[in-house]
Amino acid sequence: MIAPALLLAALLQSRAGPPAPTPSVPPTRMGVELLSTCPLVVVARTVSTRAAGPGIELLHVSVVERLLGAPFQPGDVLSVLSPTGQFAFGSEDLLFLKPWRGDERYEVALRVAATDPQFEAKLALTRRMVWLMEIHDEQQRVEATLSLVLEQLRSTDEWTRSQGLEELRWMTERLPGLFTAARRARLVSAGRVTSDPQVLAGVEAALRRLRATDDGLRGPPPKEQSRP
Repeated sequence: MIAPALLLAALLQSRAGPPAPTPSVPPTRMGVELLSTCPLVVVARTVSTRAAGPGIELLHVSVVERLLGAPFQPGDVLSVLSPTGQFAFGSEDLLFLKPWRGDERYEVALRVAATDPQFEAKLALTRRMVWLMEIHDEQQRVEATLSLVLEQLRSTDEWTRSQGLEELRWMTERLPGLFTAARRARLVSAGRVTSDPQVLAGVEAALRRLRATDDGLRGPPPKEQSRP
């Protein structure tokens, strides 16, 4: 028997159209792996559910806030496909949505429920990441993204600091070329001023990764020629 999630994925893939152009996203894991693939991000309330196939439900959700994508207004109702049993009537969620069969219906790529203890922090971070997409100049967007990550490292909220560390790890592993000497100096300063040992360890690890990347690009030192 095919698992409901796999069945839904297969159905969605079979109906998918040509990929949309990739938007300019912040160079973070959230930006590259989520926002670039989810053209619609909303806070929405579930108003109805019904079966739409084995293990699949068709939801109708009412928009509470649109963060990214088509100009839906509060109160507009969207049709959304999801595996059965994920949503209850009246639940209010942060939804990252992908289109299904054009713009008539959507599938849920990621859901953050309002009951999540970190819902407000995750919603605030999503808003900030979406705002970064409005910066059209690439270098200015990189600078603003690094400023956001460093701001997260200074947060009094533990989840926000851990999220900043995760994004810093991802950026230095996947996009080390973004870290110019000036941006590395900002990391060094962040490590000097923090009183959180986990943040300090994370910043030092990021700097080590960047130095290791530099060494790899330079290659091994030339072998010394033996004298005759």
